[in-house]
Amino acid sequence: MTKIRAVLFDVDGVLIDSMPQYTQIWKQVFSEAGVELPGEVLYRREGATSLETREFFKSFSMTKHLDDQRINEIEARKRILVEEKKHWPDMQGAFDTLKAVKATGVKVVVVTGSMKENLRENLRMRYPEMIEDTLILTGYDYENSKPHPEPYLKGMELVGCSPDEVIVVENAPFGVESAKAAGCKCFVVNTGILKNEELLEAGADEIFIDHGGLSEAIVKEIEKSA
Repeated sequence: MTKIRAVLFDVDGVLIDSMPQYTQIWKQVFSEAGVELPGEVLYRREGATSLETREFFKSFSMTKHLDDQRINEIEARKRILVEEKKHWPDMQGAFDTLKAVKATGVKVVVVTGSMKENLRENLRMRYPEMIEDTLILTGYDYENSKPHPEPYLKGMELVGCSPDEVIVVENAPFGVESAKAAGCKCFVVNTGILKNEELLEAGADEIFIDHGGLSEAIVKEIEKSA
């Protein structure tokens, strides 16, 4: 077995408990336009950029009756509400997972589709000494977002790793598909509302209900590869 040299983490729904808030905001802005979106639609879009999701809604069955200008206005209002929101809680157990991974000596890499301007500073504040600034990739760093393999291919490139030398940690179908398309093993912490079957169908190698089980499994995998 090839030695594991890095663990690549998604952010929303993995390190930051943001998906309930993002979902609530999207549902609110569409409700104001007379559309009641199921939360599952939004969880399935996680990993895409806000602009990509805006374009998706222009052809989605429940929202395509809205003209392009209205969709653009809805997405713009969503961005305003996101920026106004001050508190985005840490994902419970995430710090302990990062600490356990760092203790093994492998690299911690962040690979997210988020385009929040202050993300690097935010992560440093939340997880001091756990994540190196130069090992954070955001939605500004790739031409193709998840489920395209580019984000995780670039994540591996940062640390000079091949797919069999990393573990990816994800929580949503687009992220899982991106990891698998890049050839990586993908552990999923299912912190959302989608059923495990949907994540397995996307290609998840193992699924955990929280960071406790996830952390233990990652460390075992690293130790087994040593």
